[in-house]
Amino acid sequence: MNLMESVRRGVLKNLPHDGTYQKVVAALKAKSPRELVVLYLNWRERLIPPAPRRVLRSSVFDTNPIVHERSATIAQIVDDIEQGRDLTRYLSRRVTIGFELPRAQSPKNLYKRRHLDLLLNDWGIHHLHISTATEADGFVKREGPLIFAIFKPARAYLIDAGAHRDFTREQLIRIIIETWPDDGLAFELKGILGGGRSYTDEERAGLRAAGLSAPFVPINGRIFWRL
Repeated sequence: MNLMESVRRGVLKNLPHDGTYQKVVAALKAKSPRELVVLYLNWRERLIPPAPRRVLRSSVFDTNPIVHERSATIAQIVDDIEQGRDLTRYLSRRVTIGFELPRAQSPKNLYKRRHLDLLLNDWGIHHLHISTATEADGFVKREGPLIFAIFKPARAYLIDAGAHRDFTREQLIRIIIETWPDDGLAFELKGILGGGRSYTDEERAGLRAAGLSAPFVPINGRIFWRL
């Protein structure tokens, strides 16, 4: 067995997908090893490897009314992060999907692809559901509010709390840059003059749906890109 065939078989074995749906199986088998590896890495990126992490909280997070209202629940989530427990139960149920076919009615709208997390792909931000009531499938109950956070091997950055409608809110990036300017969470594009342009939440949603990303200008006309 050569390396490429080994990669193909490994991904097909480990990438979660509907193996009973022949169109899905056929679509995966038709992909190149490179495409399969991209799918696999995209799925793995959505998970948070269990490891003890130091939790850093922005002042915006700490003063958010949601954080005060859900303080006991958030304290448990923070303890789970610090102790290195598995955080999968707080994530979207979509993390159980590694690949699915596009829906016929919206083949170009990436928001319809349940194996993609466009907030994570674009800005590197995970969202955790604020609840500790675990349901039968192992995920916590969906009660509405979310924690927006970035996870690194030894640190977790709690940016803000909000809702799904906040996925394109540029304030999330502004908080990252202003709170942790030296932690390499966002990068300034130096040497670019003219200040660029800002995008509305709706414009960013449209760009993401089309598979596009854009820089942002949060501070004094300086252009940043979240990598």
